[in-house]
Amino acid sequence: MQTSYPPSGRMNGNATASLIIGIMSWAILPCTAALNATGSMMILRTGALSQETGALAYIICASIIMLVSPLGWLIGTMLGYTARNRIRRTGEGGAFMASAGCIINLTGLILMALFICGSLAIVISNGTIDIGQYLGIPSY
Repeated sequence: MQTSYPPSGRMNGNATASLIIGIMSWAILPCTAALNATGSMMILRTGALSQETGALAYIICASIIMLVSPLGWLIGTMLGYTARNRIRRTGEGGAFMASAGCIINLTGLILMALFICGSLAIVISNGTIDIGQYLGIPSY
């Protein structure tokens, strides 16, 4: 009976990177959101800027943060799947890390997609965006 072991105990680097990127992308969201909310509240309390400017700064910061995490989740998912395929072919170590990285990153991507779809549905149902004007449909 022959067993296969990883050659020289090597760990797949893509598996490690996938897991680290997934964890960091999840850690970015609450930390930076809390910092931005605190900074926005400090600006509004001091009265140095008007409320509109503070709200605009918060929206810009939140938009940048919303782009960083999904980009990390996308990269982490691709690295995780690449690592899983390579581990199957070569027998390297890190299969658990690759699977965990895929799960963490895919969960983030799916939740972000649901958040975006839900946000668009709320905005459209409230009538704040008139889709009909872009499609040439008259509004009544």
